[in-house]
Formats: sequence, C-alpha cells, structure tokens
Amino acid sequence: MLTVTSLSVAAASDEAKTVLLTAGDNMKYSVTRIVAQPGQKLHVLLKNVGLLPKKVMAHSWILLKIEQDPSVYAAKAVSAKEKIISPSPSLTRSS
Repeated sequence: MLTVTSLSVAAASDEAKTVLLTAGDNMKYSVTRIVAQPGQKLHVLLKNVGLLPKKVMAHSWILLKIEQDPSVYAAKAVSAKEKIISPSPSLTRSS
C-alpha cells in the first residue's frame, strides 16, 4: 500500500514535485509514502520495470481523496475488475 501524507507546515510552491514509482514482478512499489504540502502539485510517474508480459502483470496506480477508504476502494475494484478500470469515487467512501 502507498500512502500520501499532506503536511500543513508551509505553503506549497508552484513547482511540481516529481515522484517516480517503479513496480516490478514482485508486485511492490518502490515508494510507499509520498509527503506533500496542501495544494502542492505532484507529478507522479509509474514505470514498470518487470519482465513479465503486461497481460499478466500490468500495474496501475490510483490516488484517492482523503475521505475515501482504501479498503472499500480495493473491495469495489476487485468486484468490478471485469467491467471497468476503477470504481467510481462515490462508491469508495466509508459509511
């Protein structure tokens, strides 16, 4: 799991922070936490460094809003995998 943390210490700059995520055949991301200031622009790059074919080992990365529950999102994504790429954000808020 990857978490994104927002710090409220200082105002965000106009320059985007670049975060490079690599993902390989081990099913793990190289970065597990991204720290950003509120309003800070992020440029997230996802690079697959694995050797297995995309059909069996494709990677995707989704940033959820703070009010969305990652566990609820994951459950909805598994049940919707044949129909859509990812579930609607409105379906991933915890009750």
